[in-house]
Amino acid sequence: MYAAINNTDHELWAEYGPTSRGHMDTLNQMGMVQIRPLILSILAGFSPAEVKKSLRLFVSWAVRFLVVGGLGGGGTLGSHYAHRAKEVTDGTIKNTSQLLKAMKDIIPADARFEAEFAVATVSKPILARYYLMALERQARGESQPEFIPNPNEEQINLEHILPQNPQLRGGI
Repeated sequence: MYAAINNTDHELWAEYGPTSRGHMDTLNQMGMVQIRPLILSILAGFSPAEVKKSLRLFVSWAVRFLVVGGLGGGGTLGSHYAHRAKEVTDGTIKNTSQLLKAMKDIIPADARFEAEFAVATVSKPILARYYLMALERQARGESQPEFIPNPNEEQINLEHILPQNPQLRGGI
């Protein structure tokens, strides 16, 4: 299962479909390694339908933590994910709703996320492309706007929005 988390072309993802494969790829592109113990536990303990729901939820959490940073509930993010992984393994948490309830005090609330997102700066181009594409897809009404944007920088790059080297454009 760990190999499948790192490689979304792995045969394991056939059971969960392209949407889950896309969510896992998005988490990998964002560098979300702290959540891997929790992903392993849901793959082992949840039904395929619940795995699909959880992976989509994890993308939302990842964005919230990347934008807001820090934790509202104390401890480290990795330790919270590890505790939830143990609860899933022990059968205390049996589905995505219970998992969300267990993490509600840790995940940044909508109001805080929206306020932080309004003034956020992004230093990693992959994240900037992700945020911009997700916003564009949401504006178009797409049902899965959280998927990772096309990673091919020759087709989609930040130069379309803001030159990375403005002094090279027009003699500035």
